[in-house]
Amino acid sequence: MPKGITLTLEGDANDYLGKGLSGGKIVLFPPREATFVAEENVITGNVALYGATSGEAYIRGMAGERFGVRNSGVSAVVEGVGDHGCEYMTGGRVVVIGKTGRNFAAGMSGGIAYVLDESGEGGAAGGGFERVCNKEMVQLFPLSDPSEIAEIRRLLERHVEYTASPRAEPCSTNGIPPSAGSSASSRTTTAASSRRRPECSRKGSRRRKPRWPPSRRT
Repeated sequence: MPKGITLTLEGDANDYLGKGLSGGKIVLFPPREATFVAEENVITGNVALYGATSGEAYIRGMAGERFGVRNSGVSAVVEGVGDHGCEYMTGGRVVVIGKTGRNFAAGMSGGIAYVLDESGEGGAAGGGFERVCNKEMVQLFPLSDPSEIAEIRRLLERHVEYTASPRAEPCSTNGIPPSAGSSASSRTTTAASSRRRPECSRKGSRRRKPRWPPSRRT
């Protein structure tokens, strides 16, 4: 899907969502009448953004396995991923504001993944992000760079605008404290870091009624 095209889907998607995305924008969110909590349910299948080269993706809900595999340039926000997230990723930006499965970042040689860590042990998936991250080619760093924090805030603001996500809204409104973020990044090498959930997210733990319909700016 090339630049200038926006795909907005209210519902759910199967495997290979955004395969080969090349400049376009994908917005995915649950049906407005849905009563389930989006970030606790899978909304798109496996291998989303496979081989994508550029563009944006905003997914309100969890993705299946191998999210962002071979991504080389897409910026994406997702509210949780299954096993093998960001596998063989060589570029782009991925923000995960939810749980991650095992073997995250396997073979990841470029790009940046920012992972929200809500456990008290340094990670998601119930055992600490460091335990589920494949560190063979990555290193773990804390989120502290002001420019990176600003970039994450911009992506989260757009995520809220397009999907009306109550999970992302607190951080997009209040910002992420420099001392309390989660980042998985790649500079010279790929780096991944995690800390406790940002204070802004704790403040926003109460469920808010989403705004419908969400903004659909192209």
